[in-house]
Amino acid sequence: MSQNIWLAFPALTALIIQGWLFVNSNKRNLIKQSYPLVLLYISLFGICILELLTYTKILPPSLIMMKLFYVSCFVGLTGIVIQGLNLHNFSISSTLKLQIAMLVICIAISISLLFSGNLISGFSFISYSYTREPSPYYWIVQI
Repeated sequence: MSQNIWLAFPALTALIIQGWLFVNSNKRNLIKQSYPLVLLYISLFGICILELLTYTKILPPSLIMMKLFYVSCFVGLTGIVIQGLNLHNFSISSTLKLQIAMLVICIAISISLLFSGNLISGFSFISYSYTREPSPYYWIVQI
């Protein structure tokens, strides 16, 4: 363990809060009524776990961890956008089509991110954290 252990406390705090919310939630209603919120919870959990494991040096940083971090971000963003679509007065069929399109885009980007080097080619250490090394098609991630 190093001085970077202090950087793990926000992730640890978030995991404790998420655990408390999960234990005290009505899981069946949550999944039935708000799967976008479930996507957001899953992504936040993934991000916090990756940060905690990296900062506590339980797992050394790696390219796959950096890619999983981005996949978690995409899942959370998809959940937020789909929840936003649910709040607008679109027709049910239009909303469903947009939700399916968002899920397909999220899955396609995630698969491309995990199994190719076209979006992120590596990672490097900066001060107290790590950052990605973009590839030629990183602009897709930015969009």
